[in-house]
Amino acid sequence: MSKRIRIEALVNFEEENNTCTIAGRLIQKSAATLTLEDESDRRTFGYTNLNSDLARVRIGDLLELNLRYTHKSWRVIEQRVLVPCLLENKKHKQWMQRWFKQSDKKRKNLRLRANLKRSMREYFNRHEFMEVDTPTLVPCPGMEPNLLGFKSIWVGPDKTFRRELFLPTSPEFHLKRMLALGYEKIFEFAKSFRNGELSSHHQPEFTMLEWYRAYEGYEKLMEDVEYMVCRAAKEVLDSSSIDIKGKKIDLNPPWNRISVKDLFYDEMGINLDNIRNGIEFAIEANKNGYSYVKQAESFDDIYFKLFLTEVELKLGWDKPVILYDYPIEMAALSRAKPDNKRYCERFEVYVAGVELANAFGELNNANEQNRRFQQFGKESRDERGFSYPIDEGFIDALRFGMPPSAGIALGFDRLAMLFAGEKALDYVCCFPHRSPIEEEDDE
Repeated sequence: MSKRIRIEALVNFEEENNTCTIAGRLIQKSAATLTLEDESDRRTFGYTNLNSDLARVRIGDLLELNLRYTHKSWRVIEQRVLVPCLLENKKHKQWMQRWFKQSDKKRKNLRLRANLKRSMREYFNRHEFMEVDTPTLVPCPGMEPNLLGFKSIWVGPDKTFRRELFLPTSPEFHLKRMLALGYEKIFEFAKSFRNGELSSHHQPEFTMLEWYRAYEGYEKLMEDVEYMVCRAAKEVLDSSSIDIKGKKIDLNPPWNRISVKDLFYDEMGINLDNIRNGIEFAIEANKNGYSYVKQAESFDDIYFKLFLTEVELKLGWDKPVILYDYPIEMAALSRAKPDNKRYCERFEVYVAGVELANAFGELNNANEQNRRFQQFGKESRDERGFSYPIDEGFIDALRFGMPPSAGIALGFDRLAMLFAGEKALDYVCCFPHRSPIEEEDDE
């Protein structure tokens, strides 16, 4: 047989009596035709009764076909079963359904995803960032009380030791260790893990893109994300906009920017300047008509309740929104603004009501960071009955001296989802995790 080509390339050889060889999966057949599909395309080919072996091939088999172009169509002149499909009955049906789900949407989306990653890597390379790989087994998964990690046990040779390790909720701690060790512009596409999360926009395992700039402010990261995402859209989609639910979202910089203070005041009439605790927050919210907020709730709980209920889904429908300068209670690992300690150097990016990225002017005061970790640990013990061990290696890195820096974490799966115009991460992840209930529904 001649050299194999992809099915989509057959159009380039359509001249009388030309021959070509293709390979792919048999997805449909009749007494006179069969339909083959590879990664690039699917096509139906005719065959004659002289091809008696074709009567014995089975849906799902991987075939190699030698074709001849005659009378304006490709016809089978020779065939070979490369790999037979051995699944029977229920499992055969399940795997064919999976195949069709891939071919209907997912292959196109995964190709888009690969091109998106390539474009973003090129952006970092052009700006002289170094790509790094940090550990996936870490002493602390993360300290934020609302994030739940996955635990593992490292067993030494001949069971000489046992050490409790975790999968990271983000690569942040180790990337900052690298800043302390002299790496000034770094990025990573990191597998991250968060237990207890599963929704259209959440997976227990996902890809986080993080990058850091030493000796730069968080305003520079705003420019990074604007220009990188817009550039990627032009390269991958051949457009500077994306379509979500019939609405065109313009990605050209500059994006819309609004402070958290202004957002809460403009949308809900709540002035955050003088609110210092949950009771004051609840009183202010109740005064403005939000009776579902209770005084027994914490500042964080009230913030998220109001934000998720009243604001989030409205953000980023004409252009992406950069929401900046959070109350100091929401600082996490960010530093306070030098000119207004009530707020911190933090921003988030929203597109079509989806949180896309979270960025900090990074806190590099070891004592303050350790104090916050102690507070997070107490909150976790109060709410969940346990807390994770503090990553002492990270605290030591801050004591060694981490330069003034800014860092950002972007949900790469979510960006791919938005670029593909999809409504859930399932459509842009090769093997999304699914609940047992969902798996039972497919059986």
